[in-house]
Amino acid sequence: KDLRFKPNSDSCLSVIVAWSGTGRPDKSDEFLRDVVEKGNVALLDKSHFGVAIEAWATSGDTYAAEKAQSLFDLMLENGLTPDVVGFSSVMWAWARSQNSDPAQHVERL
Repeated sequence: KDLRFKPNSDSCLSVIVAWSGTGRPDKSDEFLRDVVEKGNVALLDKSHFGVAIEAWATSGDTYAAEKAQSLFDLMLENGLTPDVVGFSSVMWAWARSQNSDPAQHVERL
């Protein structure tokens, strides 16, 4: 049994903020998915997802909107209710996308 380090909500948020702040939304995304896959979703809340979604929205990545939407959907699938940051970041990602009809995606939110 490893007693050296047990992540909590704050340490998870710190990792997500750090990766997001260094322009690596892919790493924030990967970390969130890893926490969920390991069954530790109780460590996460809407702010964790909001930070990562916002990082995708502002990344300039070609598929940022799809990736932001995927995290938004993962949040919903795990019983978390998005806040204004989550909603507005997904909308912003779709608005900035090269998708032929971003409004259609926003309407589904």
